[in-house]
Amino acid sequence: ARISSDLAYANGQTYTLQEDVIAGYGLVQFAAEQWRALAGLRYEQTNFSSQGTILQQNVYSPAGNTNDYGNLLPSAAISYDLTPDMKTRFAYSRTLGRGKYSDLAVRGGSLVTTGSQILLSQSNSSLRPRISDNLDLTQEFYLDNGTGLVSLGIFQKEIRNEIFTFGQLETLPVFGVNQSVLVTQARNSDRLAKVQGFEFNFIKQLNFLP
Repeated sequence: ARISSDLAYANGQTYTLQEDVIAGYGLVQFAAEQWRALAGLRYEQTNFSSQGTILQQNVYSPAGNTNDYGNLLPSAAISYDLTPDMKTRFAYSRTLGRGKYSDLAVRGGSLVTTGSQILLSQSNSSLRPRISDNLDLTQEFYLDNGTGLVSLGIFQKEIRNEIFTFGQLETLPVFGVNQSVLVTQARNSDRLAKVQGFEFNFIKQLNFLP
């Protein structure tokens, strides 16, 4: 058995994939003279299946996989009017990001032989979605009777199951000759990823323009 560009392309581009998502959610809202709050909860059930071919012991063989999982996604937001022209907002949410279909599908992979290092990109049908817990705090200043805005905000995200590209060198028969091949695959990190940042926004109507 041997790998060629045509063989890798045929097995890498021929597959079936189905992803069904069933979701339900609820929302409650409260309001007073100077503040407003809302909270919600969403549940998603994902059923995934894929069939194609994968490379096993240097031979492309038929394969299939299923991956079913459920996720609770809560959210909450509070806003408080310090003055008629100043508002403070705080928000929390949990969001979900699924991998690319090309990374999830059971498929043979994509072979690149044009560079100095031969590359073989493989999929991972067991890839889990990345889950992010998000915190946002924003101070807003309204201008010109509410037609303009200056806002300052900070945010933090803590991400579980972050998706990254894992690579390792393997010896595979390419065009009938054993060669060093960098095999890459999307995988989930077992470490918590953190993202922190600052946001600035300025909106001003240019009323002097015709």
